[in-house]
Amino acid sequence: MKIGRQWEERFIIWDEALSGLVYVPVGTFGLKGFTTMERYSFGTAASKPFKDIPVGTKWGKKWEYAWVASKIKPGKEIPSYAKRLWIHIGAGEEMLVWIDGKEAGSID
Repeated sequence: MKIGRQWEERFIIWDEALSGLVYVPVGTFGLKGFTTMERYSFGTAASKPFKDIPVGTKWGKKWEYAWVASKIKPGKEIPSYAKRLWIHIGAGEEMLVWIDGKEAGSID
């Protein structure tokens, strides 16, 4: 089907613009962690033993805290073409997120 030069050029521009906005999954990452009824600081929680968390693990008693960690290594798990890394956590209604031991954000 012929659409004309102007429309063809528009589609090329849109394709180039949209390709940077599309989410491309690069994989899943294993998680380690533990749950506790105690409220820990980051340093205290980081010193506790973290165990593998299988997919589908249930948790969330009233006032139960979960400490979860994953190691993601640039160049190994992340493709070289990746400009941004989006991690979908979705583990609860409230959470603090640390990256390399520094608070990086929260969900409230």
